[in-house]
Amino acid sequence: MEIGPLNNLGKLDVSNNMLSGKIPSIIYSSLRGLEKLDLSRTNFSGQNPRFLQQISLKKLNLSLNQFEGQFPTEGVFSNATAISITVNKNLCGGIPELKLPTCPNTEPKGRDKSSSIKLMIPLLSGLLAQVLIMYLVIIFRLKKAKKESPLISSPTWGFLLRVTHENLFSATNGFSSANFIGNGSFSSIYEGVLDLGERLVAVKVINIDQRGAFKSFMSEFEALRNIRHRNH
Repeated sequence: MEIGPLNNLGKLDVSNNMLSGKIPSIIYSSLRGLEKLDLSRTNFSGQNPRFLQQISLKKLNLSLNQFEGQFPTEGVFSNATAISITVNKNLCGGIPELKLPTCPNTEPKGRDKSSSIKLMIPLLSGLLAQVLIMYLVIIFRLKKAKKESPLISSPTWGFLLRVTHENLFSATNGFSSANFIGNGSFSSIYEGVLDLGERLVAVKVINIDQRGAFKSFMSEFEALRNIRHRNH
């Protein structure tokens, strides 16, 4: 199919012809002033050419062809009343008004990011739970030290400290591997220095997702209740 330079041509009707293959790109280069294009019943096939979006078409008839793949959504393709695409069974996508099937292997924007966030939520929840448990342990020890140990008389440590997750995170440099000093069956231990009085502390992070961790924690918790030591 050959078309010469006809920039002022406003309407082109090649319907009901025994043509085949893809729509020739010369339509874009030579017929930019085209407003009406009828390619119905011409046996064209393949992907719908996106260059038709860049022509100021007001009417486009692609009916009774064999086009396939994702249908464009810009230019004339954004107006459902300006286009006709009947009996092109393999088309998908396009604007909602056309009611074409969804194209395979296409995901909404942000889907991957949303999936990543969903995967991170349980991991972050587990870490926060571990830090919370350690926070409760420290609070319990400080309360016990205040009530029972006369050895702690420092002005800084003679009262109940309010230790937050931020304090523990800062003290251990974000639970850095450089602060890691050992681990057990259910926990990891980090050393750190609290800004409050520059006190050297050991922070034990329990892996509550591991089977038996909670039982081990409760046993250790019960044992700590009966220990009388200046560091507990």
